[in-house]
Amino acid sequence: MKKTIYIALFVPMFLACNRNPQHQFGDRKLSIQVREARAENPAVETAFQVRVFNLSKTEGNRGKKLSEKMEYGNDSSFYRIRSGQKRYASGVMPVSTGIRDCYEYLVFFPAESGEDNSSLVYRDRYISGRTYQLSLR
Repeated sequence: MKKTIYIALFVPMFLACNRNPQHQFGDRKLSIQVREARAENPAVETAFQVRVFNLSKTEGNRGKKLSEKMEYGNDSSFYRIRSGQKRYASGVMPVSTGIRDCYEYLVFFPAESGEDNSSLVYRDRYISGRTYQLSLR
């Protein structure tokens, strides 16, 4: 009985700890999840955790070659648009997830002062060939 009470008390508390809003967008080929991550020094940089899910079921897109391209060839695929100007990421770090057809990245941008009404853009080059844009308001 005590165990049930502890679980009932602590589970909601742990679930409430992570309050970073998560945005999801995409189409029938890709699903993209974005959430703001904690940067080591928020005054210097802004970080985002980005997950790209390959939803297309064609066999030509699968395999080692696609995984290598998605892990090591996406460093210039992320940028922000703010006040009509493109600002490319200062760093893109691939993160191994172990989830099939899921590619995760930590994307870093230089911190900017003022109101944040920018958009995060992901330009896919390997799966759909499309550009995806998400407003970060």
